[in-house]
Amino acid sequence: MARQRNGQHGGRRMEPRGDVAAWLASLPIDEPIRVSTGLVRLKAPTATSVLLLLDSVPSSELDLADPTYLAFEYMQWMTAVVLGRFPPAETGRLRALHLGGGGCALPRALAAHYPAAHQLVIELDAKLCELVRAWFRLPPAPFLKLRPQEAGEALRAAKPKSRDVIVRDAFYFGRVPPQLTGPDYQAQCARVLAPGGLYLANCAGTTTLDAAKAEVRAAAAVFPHVAAIGEPAQFKGRRWGNIVIAGSTAELPAGLERDLRKLAAPARAYVDADAIAWAR
Repeated sequence: MARQRNGQHGGRRMEPRGDVAAWLASLPIDEPIRVSTGLVRLKAPTATSVLLLLDSVPSSELDLADPTYLAFEYMQWMTAVVLGRFPPAETGRLRALHLGGGGCALPRALAAHYPAAHQLVIELDAKLCELVRAWFRLPPAPFLKLRPQEAGEALRAAKPKSRDVIVRDAFYFGRVPPQLTGPDYQAQCARVLAPGGLYLANCAGTTTLDAAKAEVRAAAAVFPHVAAIGEPAQFKGRRWGNIVIAGSTAELPAGLERDLRKLAAPARAYVDADAIAWAR
């Protein structure tokens, strides 16, 4: 997973408050813990943050002092799209479905932006769900629910037009599960999203970009508006990294490019015809 390259917190040095320091001290830092999908280990990159690794691969990073801070670049980009599409000052209870959860860094951040949000996180590993809930002081149900379940099964069982946002951030042995890709999967997402809802997918790519391009084409088959978000070097195949795919029945935020450039991890977006042309 991509992480911010230019220093933690945009170069700010964070000093932990007493409660944050005590919280961090209570966590099992550097202790390997077996879960059903692998081996979990927590690291403390800064005095206020916790990095969750699954089989030595960074899965989530949470700042204990600031739930809105996201160290992973692609999560910053996803949040920019959500905030642009659903301005918090105008949005009531945002309904989000997360297919894959890890340490729940993104659901936690969205909960801070949308206090009345009702979010459901689907995570295959029941033990990991228990640990994340115990470790990270997540909002309680019904504001943030964690459900151990296979993500494709959960999506098929979801009610039509029941979610404003669907986020796919699921990997199994380093790959997106096949049941969470392709036209049939995209059609299920379109079915579950409310009119004007937003689909977001994390594509952890290689320099070939084949998988990300295939996902853009699949999204474009069911959503009239699509975007691919990443760094310019990634789009040219010069740098490995994550690319975010967005889809919606409504136009994507007009100021998306501007908002992405303002981030600590700036990005560009190919939108609609430009995204489809890039994915050919």
